[in-house]
Amino acid sequence: MIRIYSIQDVVDWLVDEKDNGLSAMIISKPRAWAFVNNPCANPTAPAVAVLFEDDEMKGYAAVFPERFEGVEPTIYWGSTYFVDESMRGKGCGVKILSELQNSLDGVYATMQTPVSSSAIFKKLGAQETWFPEYWIKLQKWNPKRGKHGLIKLFGNEFYSTFIQHSRRIGRWCDSFHYCLEYCGFVDDETYSFIKDNKRNDLMLRSKEMLNWMLAYPFLVNSALSHRLLPSKNYFSCNKQDFRQYAVKVFDEKGRLTGFYIFKCDSGEVNLLYLYYLPESEDMVMASFYEHLMKMGAIRLRTTSGELVAFIKRRALPILDIFESQLNFCAPATIGVPQGATIQGGDGDMFVI
Repeated sequence: MIRIYSIQDVVDWLVDEKDNGLSAMIISKPRAWAFVNNPCANPTAPAVAVLFEDDEMKGYAAVFPERFEGVEPTIYWGSTYFVDESMRGKGCGVKILSELQNSLDGVYATMQTPVSSSAIFKKLGAQETWFPEYWIKLQKWNPKRGKHGLIKLFGNEFYSTFIQHSRRIGRWCDSFHYCLEYCGFVDDETYSFIKDNKRNDLMLRSKEMLNWMLAYPFLVNSALSHRLLPSKNYFSCNKQDFRQYAVKVFDEKGRLTGFYIFKCDSGEVNLLYLYYLPESEDMVMASFYEHLMKMGAIRLRTTSGELVAFIKRRALPILDIFESQLNFCAPATIGVPQGATIQGGDGDMFVI
């Protein structure tokens, strides 16, 4: 049996503690709380489809709605999707997603879909489009090792080259005289800046959805992650050192020249959004790169080809860049213009 749960059903379970079959094994409470507060959701909107066999959960799929300017109809982003190992190969995934799609008043779409899942989406009429994504290895050493640790690992010549390069990059960043503002909210002025500098974005998130994303990241900081209670939730909300930043960049005259949002966890940084004035590109890129240096980031994930081009010109000599492909699955009715780019990371835009 497949049961479709609405936003109201999630509220009944999460807030009123109603026993309706939902549990943290199906949807984590931080994710459920985010669903409930989604500005595009209404009480009757579908949220989770669950496959039960003998009253035991054997699979599920969760979605959240989003409306984009100039895009019809409403898009329901695939947030989580799972089929128990004992039920795989029996067509259960197709059944879950088919019933979920039939309950939607819009279309189902996903990003960063595993090959096994994208095959199922194609059976249900989805069209797959690929976008470049970059994984950038920033350094192969632990900055906490200090001078002697670096010399021991790589030798005096490497250490000397690294220090000289770091100082040169630091001086280069300082030459721009930029100032920053860290914010947890996108106001009208900032959103107007985003709209003016969106370039070839496939879809532009609304101000309300950006603020929802900043307020409800789906994740919980869990310093002692090895002490967590055992859980069968295959999409855990726990991250050991999760942080999220929304940054405005101003020039020396106080003019807003850039805005970006990024997340990091245990040295890995995921740049979700990047907007800037064309004439201030180097300044904004330098401000982001300075974050990577100061935070001791070891890996960066981004879909920004402009940032990759910048890093190739200015990055550390031990930098490695790996280009992969990020897939976007949606019905053919959601047109993808030639030259369009994707921002936001993976399908639900939140998980690192």
